[in-house]
Amino acid sequence: MSPIEFYLNLREELLLIVTDVVNSGSWGTYYKPSISNSINKNRLERLLIKYKDLAEPLGIIKVTRHISCSNDNHVEYIVSNEYGLDIESVDNRFEWGFFQEMNKRMCKCPCSDKNISTHHEVLDELIYHKDQNIPCGPILSILEDVERAVLNSKNNKARSGVREHILMALININNQLMPGGMEAYVKHLKTISQNSASTPPVFTAWN
Repeated sequence: MSPIEFYLNLREELLLIVTDVVNSGSWGTYYKPSISNSINKNRLERLLIKYKDLAEPLGIIKVTRHISCSNDNHVEYIVSNEYGLDIESVDNRFEWGFFQEMNKRMCKCPCSDKNISTHHEVLDELIYHKDQNIPCGPILSILEDVERAVLNSKNNKARSGVREHILMALININNQLMPGGMEAYVKHLKTISQNSASTPPVFTAWN
């Protein structure tokens, strides 16, 4: 999958979700009743898992920081990954993204080769190598927007926060799909309007 295909497919799926994120007690698009936070959270979580996997061939790397484990000599925040890469807890070769929520799960901490799998605290994170050929910054930023939408979709959270972060993801996707980005296009339209009294032409591709 190319970056453009990644953006197009994710955009299409986010648009389907955001139309259902309406305030509790109100009615959604085409008079559909509002969907509960738990359902929206489940949809967003499945979407996030799917697109994290699809982002891997594009250069996004999933890593896990191990906060604690049963080893008395545990090294805090030591990093593990599924790719066999040697990544330090502070590694300037990589651009580090947004922390997900801390959670506990059964896994092996890499602080010692003698460790066995234990139930301990971890943080999952997305990163990419700074020398990656494909521009990964926008992909990481968009996935972080979706991640924040998930965090805001808990039952005690206002749905406006979910909408906000989905819309931010959509804006960032649109910027990647539009040649030069939205700001460059706006500047282009201003130049046209200053030089001509006619209505600016419909946008296609431009230099």
